[in-house]
Amino acid sequence: MLDLPGEDAEQWAALVHASGDRVAFRERYGEATQSNVVRFLTFDLDNPNSIARCVQGARENARSVRDTISSEMWEQINTMYWFLDSSRNSLGGEPLFEFFHRVRMACHLFQGVRMSP
Repeated sequence: MLDLPGEDAEQWAALVHASGDRVAFRERYGEATQSNVVRFLTFDLDNPNSIARCVQGARENARSVRDTISSEMWEQINTMYWFLDSSRNSLGGEPLFEFFHRVRMACHLFQGVRMSP
């Protein structure tokens, strides 16, 4: 979607539809523009399926069991939380493709740390 030209509402609405949150999105944002969909699916803390909300929940869970997880796991989830928090208003000041690449890499790094002995 990020590579496609223009603001075709149908292409962005499909992402919201796939998330199963179409009704909540319409109530809060109305039209499915790139900006609205990215904000809803990435940063909206009222959306329980947004990336930021999921990372926030994971961080709170990690905090509650911090003495049983590795320091590397805690550092990675905490770093990802603060990266998303600092990017909330500006999308990190970088193109969307690069921003979401960083999010994916942070998830992969967490998985790698989690799987290490």
